[in-house]
Amino acid sequence: MSRAGEDVMTTTLTIGQVMSPCPVAVNPRHTFAEAHGIMRAHHIRHLPVEDAGRVVGVVSQGDLRLIESLEAIDTQRVEVEDAMTPDPYQVGREQPLAEVIDQMVSRRIGSALVVDCGAVVGIFTCVDALTVLRRLLVGQEDHGARPAGEPTGYVGGQVDPPHHKAGYRGTHD
Repeated sequence: MSRAGEDVMTTTLTIGQVMSPCPVAVNPRHTFAEAHGIMRAHHIRHLPVEDAGRVVGVVSQGDLRLIESLEAIDTQRVEVEDAMTPDPYQVGREQPLAEVIDQMVSRRIGSALVVDCGAVVGIFTCVDALTVLRRLLVGQEDHGARPAGEPTGYVGGQVDPPHHKAGYRGTHD
């Protein structure tokens, strides 16, 4: 094995090094239509759900589509709360990547929310895991950390377009 390969095998990556930072969030009262719009606008498939500054769930594009397929629903009226997974898996930034992946596999879940002092600061999804794997396989020197300026799939900061319901926000209000 090459020296670079040996370095990769002995490097302990943390979730903070490979997460998608600063996800946008919704509250349980956002509608399916609003959640779909947010996901499309930011090219993402998972949204943390927060209520009064506290993480109460996570909703994925698949969750929304599953509920929509079960019955004829009005996506302009049905709320995210009806599709979200309550009490999502949460980890700190320093959690070893291997431990997070082990938990995601054993729980059969598609994402982990990264929190700092109770606030969501990032998310790690199966796509992020594949991105890390791809980088490891091609022997990128940073061993999985994102190069500066590379799109992460999430956009931080204020993202409350005027046509969205109040309460839709980035994590940095």
